[in-house]
Amino acid sequence: QIHDIIVGEFTPVATDSKEGMDGELEPVPAVHIGEVLGMLEVVHDHADRINVFALNELTTRDFGRTLAVATAAEMLELVDTPKEHVVLTRLGLDVVARHVGDRKAIVRGQMRRLDLFQWALRLLRAAPSKRIARQELEAALGERVPGHHGPDLVETLIDWGRFTELLSFDPATGFLTAGAAAE
Repeated sequence: QIHDIIVGEFTPVATDSKEGMDGELEPVPAVHIGEVLGMLEVVHDHADRINVFALNELTTRDFGRTLAVATAAEMLELVDTPKEHVVLTRLGLDVVARHVGDRKAIVRGQMRRLDLFQWALRLLRAAPSKRIARQELEAALGERVPGHHGPDLVETLIDWGRFTELLSFDPATGFLTAGAAAE
């Protein structure tokens, strides 16, 4: 699977910890959630299965970016990546059949299963003001996800979180809070 190859080769192994608050976290690829949803549409337009090299030829991005988007979709369980293919899962098929509000709800449910988002929501809930400065989150992620650029992970966290309403970010103040759908 593409995810296993990328994570196994380029990501430190996450350690088990109580409730994910200690130890390393598995990062998500630094891609926009819109890229993931767009890729699902492309795969759906190609009979729900496409060779990853053919998929890459349909984009204007480099092959590494295509792999990162496929990995993100796989982490959300929206695609499987057997051999050199990207195949929509039942959940992925459900997402492409839905309108944006329903898509958000499905992706939100999948994001809640990722330790990175679980950790971020617990961190926000534990903060005295229920908010955290972007720079503080970047520093915390830098410690929890060695070898990854904290600002890129935070940007991804914000992008995915805002789309699904799990997180809210105020660019004027630079603070993150739990979003309306976080409860």
